[in-house]
Amino acid sequence: AGVNVGTIFGIYRRVSDSGPEGTNPGDINDVLQPSKNLIASGYTMYGASTVLVFADNITGVNGFTLDTGTGEFILTHPEMKIPQRGKIYSVNEGNWYLLS
Repeated sequence: AGVNVGTIFGIYRRVSDSGPEGTNPGDINDVLQPSKNLIASGYTMYGASTVLVFADNITGVNGFTLDTGTGEFILTHPEMKIPQRGKIYSVNEGNWYLLS
């Protein structure tokens, strides 16, 4: 009832040997990598509309909205940035002591 759900994701390069045909399954080292190895990341929110936010080191942060008529994501929020100054500070500090 008016509640959005979403998915957070990160994309890493595979570090395990994929084999001569590229058919070997990945292993735990492919999954448990430090964040400095991220190639790209993002999140989706599903609700009245579906939004995908995608970030990488080449194009920056861009937001897309699903066009349900075509089934395609349309760029609706290009080059998203955090303002230099604002009136609101919002972050989950629940695990602040784990951050470096």
